Amino acid sequence: MTKAEKELRQAIIDKCLWMNASGLNQGTSGNISARYKNQMLITPSGIPYEQLKPELIASMPARALPDVRDGLKPVHRRVLMECTN
Repeated sequence: MTKAEKELRQAIIDKCLWMNASGLNQGTSGNISARYKNQMLITPSGIPYEQLKPELIASMPARALPDVRDGLKPVHRRVLMECTN
């Protein structure tokens, strides 16, 4: 992990702690994500923000590959998912 990535991960944690302190959010109900190069850094579910460390922030590719089995483009799949939720 580069210094810049570690600093961004810590900034995510700091913002989570701020959300709780400001009353905007309580517990682990809100997630924060940030783009770093070709990946997304996302707060994990179910871990109290006070226990987060930069190494616990999840990382995933910023652009998911489409699933061609259903014939839908990613944006269409997302719209359908939102409509059902």
